Amino acid sequence: MTIWILVLLLLASVTALGYRQGAVRVAFSLVGILLGMVLALPLSPWLRPVLAFLGVKHPVLAWLLPPVVAFWIVNGLFKAAAVPVHKKVDVFFKYHASDLHRALFERLNARLGACLGLVNGTLYTLLVCMGIYIFGYWTAQLANSEQDPWTLRFFNRVARDLEETKLHRVARALDPLPERYYDAADLAGILFHNPLLEGRLARYPALLEIAERPELQGFAQDLTYAQLRQSRAPLREVLAHPQVAALFQNTDLLREIWTTIEPDLEDLMAYLESGKSAKYDREPILGVWAFDFPTAFTLYRKANPRMTALQLRDARKHLSGIFLNTSLVVAPSGFVALKNYPVTRPPKPGEAGPAVEHRTLTGRWQNEGGQYLLRFQLDGQNLEWPVEVTPERLQIPSANPPLAFERDAV
Repeated sequence: MTIWILVLLLLASVTALGYRQGAVRVAFSLVGILLGMVLALPLSPWLRPVLAFLGVKHPVLAWLLPPVVAFWIVNGLFKAAAVPVHKKVDVFFKYHASDLHRALFERLNARLGACLGLVNGTLYTLLVCMGIYIFGYWTAQLANSEQDPWTLRFFNRVARDLEETKLHRVARALDPLPERYYDAADLAGILFHNPLLEGRLARYPALLEIAERPELQGFAQDLTYAQLRQSRAPLREVLAHPQVAALFQNTDLLREIWTTIEPDLEDLMAYLESGKSAKYDREPILGVWAFDFPTAFTLYRKANPRMTALQLRDARKHLSGIFLNTSLVVAPSGFVALKNYPVTRPPKPGEAGPAVEHRTLTGRWQNEGGQYLLRFQLDGQNLEWPVEVTPERLQIPSANPPLAFERDAV
C-alpha cells in the first residue's frame, strides 16, 4: 500500500507542477532527466575526487553519492537553461502577440506542461522505485529485529511493498548495477546473521594475508565486539563500535579487501557454507595451520634417537610449553607467517640462563616441481625448509626442532 501512495503522490505533484510551470520548462526538465539517467554513471568517476575533497570519506557514501549528484547536476543545468527560454517565450506572447494568441498559448502551455509533467513524474517514479530496489536489497539483508530504527523498518516495508506490487521487475530492468553488487549484499547478510562465520571468513585463502593486518587482528581480541555480535545487536550498534568505525574510515583497506574478494565471490560463498574452496583447495599448503605437538614430538624423537627416557620427558615438557600457541599462515600470494615461534635469546643481566621469546616470522613459500619450500629470515640467517604436506597435515622435519601442524578449520 505504501508504494502506491508514494507513486500517486509523485505523479500528482509533478503533474501539478508541470501545469503551473508550463511546457517549455517541463520539456527542458524532461530532457535533463533523460540525459541525467544516461550520464550519471559515466560522470561518477569525475565526481568522486571532488566529493572526497569536500569531506565525503565514508566508503558507502563515496560510492553511492557520485551518480546521484551527477544526475541532479545534469538535470539542474537543463532546469537553469529553461528559465531564460521560458522568459523569452512569455515576453513574446505577453507583449508582441494578440490577446487571442496569448490566451491560446497560455492554455496550451499549461495543458501540455501537465502532460509532460506526467511523463516526468513517471520517470521520477521509476527512479525512486529503482532506488528503493537497490538500497532495499541491502537493508532487507541486514534487518535484525524491532530494535532497528524506525527509518530502516519503514524502508524495508516499502521495499517489500515494491516486490508485492511487482514493480521491482521494472526497477530490476532499469538497474545499471552489476550482479556483484547483489552478491556482496548476500555475503553481508550471511555474515551479519551468522557471527560464527567471521572466523571462517578470516581463513578464506584469498584473505589470509589481509587478515594478518593489525587493523583486523584487533577484532579477534576485542571481547566487546565479540559480545556485540553474539548478542545479535542491531546494525547501528555494530557500526558504532570503535573497531568497525575505524575500519570503515580506512578506505584503502576496504578497497583492498573488495579487490581481493570480488573475483571470488561465488567461491567465497561456497566456502562459508561448506568450508571447501573449489579454487584454492587444489593448493593443499594454503590455509591456517595449528601446531600439532604429538606429531612434532614424534619427529623430534626420530631426529634424536639416542636420547634417554628422562631426556625425552624433559624435552616433552619444555617443547609443549614453548610451542603452545605456534601457528602457520600460508596465503596464495606467496606470503607465509610463522606466528609465536619460540626463539632462544641470550640471557639479560640478572637472568640465570638463556630465555625464550616468541616472534612472528614472515617470509615466502614456493612450489618447486611439487616440493614446497618455506623461506624465512631469523636474526640475519636465511632459513629454507622443505615441507611435507597433505590436505590435513603439514610437517617440516628439517627445522630445529622439527615442526608439525594440522589444518585449523572453523
